Amino acid sequence: MLLENRLAALRKQAGLSQQDLAERLHVSRQAVSRWESGESMPTVDNLLYLSSIFGVSIDYLLKGDETHPETEKPAPAQTPLAPIEATPRRVQPRLKGIILAACAVCIIIILLLYVFLPAKSTTDVIPLEDIPGEVVDLSQGSTFSLN
Repeated sequence: MLLENRLAALRKQAGLSQQDLAERLHVSRQAVSRWESGESMPTVDNLLYLSSIFGVSIDYLLKGDETHPETEKPAPAQTPLAPIEATPRRVQPRLKGIILAACAVCIIIILLLYVFLPAKSTTDVIPLEDIPGEVVDLSQGSTFSLN
C-alpha cells in the first residue's frame, strides 16, 4: 500500500474529512487532497503531525511497516484531536551568521563613503542676482509675450 492510500485510509478510519485534517495540520484542503492523490508529499513536519494524529509511526506512513505495534490501532474516531500548533521556521545558524556579516559589511561601506566622499559645497550655488543677462522690469504693468 502506498503513502497516499495509507493517508486516505487512516483519515477515513479516524472519521475525518480532508478539511478537518487540513485544519488540524494548518494546511489547505487541497494540500491534503494532493497527498492522497500522490501528486505531492507531506513535509517532514507534517509527517510528524500525521503520525501523532493517527497514532502511527512515520515508518508506517512511509513504508507501510505492518509489523510495527503502533500500526495496529489507529486513533479512534471518538477521541477529540487537539490542534497541533505550527512550529516557527528557524533560520540556520550558519545562514544567520552570513546575513549578519553581509549587513555589517554594507554598514561599513556606507560609513566609509560618508567619511571619504566630499560633501557638496554650498559655494557651487550662484544667486539669481549674480547671473548675467537681460533684465526685464514687469512692475510697470507691461506684459510678456513670446510673439
